[in-house]
Amino acid sequence: MRSLASSTALVFLFVSLLSTLSAGCAIDQVMQASADGSGIYAFAMTEATPPLAMTDDATLYWVENRMEFPLTPPNAEELAALGAEAPAPYPTIPWVLLGDIDLEVDLVVTNLMDERRTVDLTLNGINEFHEYVPAFIIDGDEIISDFAQWERTVVIEAGEQYQVTITGRQLTEVATDLATVVNGAPNANAVVYFENQSGIPDPRIDPYIPETIPGLVGMRLGIRASSDTPPSIVVEASLRLIDREHKVSDDVEDPEQVWMTPAPEIFTPVPLEEE
Repeated sequence: MRSLASSTALVFLFVSLLSTLSAGCAIDQVMQASADGSGIYAFAMTEATPPLAMTDDATLYWVENRMEFPLTPPNAEELAALGAEAPAPYPTIPWVLLGDIDLEVDLVVTNLMDERRTVDLTLNGINEFHEYVPAFIIDGDEIISDFAQWERTVVIEAGEQYQVTITGRQLTEVATDLATVVNGAPNANAVVYFENQSGIPDPRIDPYIPETIPGLVGMRLGIRASSDTPPSIVVEASLRLIDREHKVSDDVEDPEQVWMTPAPEIFTPVPLEEE
């Protein structure tokens, strides 16, 4: 597991820097639905993408694409029932609970360059209340990124493609980990590490897994690269879902059929001090 940063390292919140970057590195950079309505979304890192962080020896590039699902609004009776309880750590019962929506995401990654490149594919969860946003630290000349809730390092040959499916089980873990860190679990970076699974007993984490776990209502897909120059990489994402409790609206053109929830609160890991 990646070592923890020292207390003297400089901490930068990814979200706070996005506003200072050009549009080439902003969230929703080139998010778009395909013209045929197939539900395929595309975003890219290009040679024009500015760095997110730089030192004398390292450069970090990171773009993210934010996707949210349009939710059907609860009726007056359902809304009153949600507000009747406040299961910790949430102010109300979530409208979308874990298990209401089954999800899988297929990614197709294309290297547009004439050379081999290595990139990290990342995914972080969004529920009704919170949105997971990793940070990074600069320790000397080293840039150390927090773990994403799901990530995969891939090496793609020139002009080649790479395909991967983020499974329903993995996305269930993303939702569970987000609820766990919001509920006060120490060392959020270790909780979301992909080899640490909530189904495996861990006395450091288990007490913080809440009884009520919100389901995902969106996600942040990203491309991360540590290199001298940004690669030209395109990611196409297709989302498959089973709406078991009729929580996803199929009429996004009618504002009365889409629930306008408050913006979720950003949750960013806090680095632990060196012991």
